[in-house]
Amino acid sequence: MDNDVQTVFLAGNKKAYDIKAEFKEFMKEKGHKIVDLGVFKDDESKFSDLKREVDEKVNEEENALGVLIFGKE
Repeated sequence: MDNDVQTVFLAGNKKAYDIKAEFKEFMKEKGHKIVDLGVFKDDESKFSDLKREVDEKVNEEENALGVLIFGKE
């Protein structure tokens, strides 16, 4: 894998759904691999669950980033 290309594990709450989608497209345009872990449109995942999943994925893959995007409830 190119050193400039990173896998980005991405998650956020329902209030940040649109911002997360914009960020996802921006990072894809920059050539990064994006793995969207949720939430998806009507998902009710909790912050702690999403944070844990992002943490686990980042620790499993070398040179990965985790991004959590949350809007105020």
